[in-house]
Formats: sequence, C-alpha cells, structure tokens
Amino acid sequence: MPVPLKVFHSSGTRRCCVPDGISLAQLGETILSLFGGSLPAFRLQYEDDAGDVISVDTESEWNETLRVMEGRVIKIYVQDQQQQQQQQQQQQQKKQAHAMPDVPPCFYKLASKLQNLNYGDLMGHARKFF
Repeated sequence: MPVPLKVFHSSGTRRCCVPDGISLAQLGETILSLFGGSLPAFRLQYEDDAGDVISVDTESEWNETLRVMEGRVIKIYVQDQQQQQQQQQQQQQKKQAHAMPDVPPCFYKLASKLQNLNYGDLMGHARKFF
C-alpha cells in the first residue's frame, strides 16, 4: 500500500505517495526529485501523532516512522543542515537571554562561564565589587 507524504521545505510544499517499505536513501532521492534536484545537504524530520517533530537520520528510525505513522499522511520536514545549525544557535542564544534577563551585558560572558552560580549568587558577588 503506498505511503502518502506531505513534504515541507522553505522553497515550498509537495505531496506524493511512495511505496511501502521505501528505504531512507530512496526517500532522499524522491525528495530531491520533488524539489528539482537542487537541495543542499539536508536533514529529515517528521511530525508524529502527538505533534512532536522527530528527526530521522537512520534506516531504523525511518522504519519506525513508517510503523508509527502507518495509515496516515506523514508530514516530512526537509531542513537544510546550515539552516538547522543557525536555528540551533538562535535557540541557544534565546535560552541564555531568558536565563539571565536582568544581567547587564558585561556579565553575559562571565555568567555563561560560571554556570554553577545561579543569578542571585552572581548579582550578590557583583554587588561586592560595585
């Protein structure tokens, strides 16, 4: 029975069906052909039935995807590896900014190096010097 896919990429969305039991390598080739064969290195993710986005990097992970999503349309997200690295860096920067909202900019570097100190301890030590 064919497996229905919705494939999302920053350049657009495509819908197709692939044969049941298709390998991860064959899926990659199919995705390349859907987008004109001009995608840079990319990574695949899918949205499971709970709405979580799951990475698919190995054949066994792809087989698990097919098993878990059997009978449903599989939403595949194609993410350029460079784009993914940029997003991870942005998320990390946001986490750091939220973890220390009232820390003056001159303390960001110090605070990131002193991860064992909490915000209150850091400000308490800073007050001793100012």
